Amino acid sequence: MKIKNVGGILGLASSLALIPSYGAEPGLFVTGSVGVNLVQDINLPVAPPVNVVRLEFDPGLRGDATVGYTFFANPSIAIAAAGEVGFMYNSLDQGTGNGITQKIDGEFFQSPFLGKVLVTFMPDSNLSPYLSAGGGGLYSRMDIHSIGGTITDTTGDETDPAFQAEVGLNYKIGDKAAIGLAYKFLEAFPDNDLDHFINHSVTVMFTANF
Repeated sequence: MKIKNVGGILGLASSLALIPSYGAEPGLFVTGSVGVNLVQDINLPVAPPVNVVRLEFDPGLRGDATVGYTFFANPSIAIAAAGEVGFMYNSLDQGTGNGITQKIDGEFFQSPFLGKVLVTFMPDSNLSPYLSAGGGGLYSRMDIHSIGGTITDTTGDETDPAFQAEVGLNYKIGDKAAIGLAYKFLEAFPDNDLDHFINHSVTVMFTANF
């Protein structure tokens, strides 16, 4: 069942992150991260006369795992490629349609699977800023248990293309380990008239290099 189809019920009721391999040497690395995830409001098309319901979400959680390889490195710059998988959870707060706002009891689950490229600056230093960008897919599922106290028990899910951009700062804690902090922007592009899913995440990370 498409997430878009959840809108019919709503209408009736009114995201191991990638951090660099340290040291100017090519090599394999693995990373784990956890942090806070915020979902931008989603405008959900529904049946007339409501037409559109704006869904609002509570702050949630994000966890990621990454495996990658630094294939070029010197004292000034390092370039790596990696694959990332993750899990995001946010509870629904409320929905607004035709000027009427109602409390919604439900959850929004998302699972990205991405390939990306990372550019790290000054990889030999204790503090190394980096940028990354990539794409892949985002599986999402929305469960609506009740709207304004009325039981609905409706579920919808789908998988859509997705893009992610990331910026962060890493701190070396050993020759083969580092911790870091990153901001991630993740956007999914449904192939229907459903609004884009946009996530903002701040995560803390730990990496091990081999």
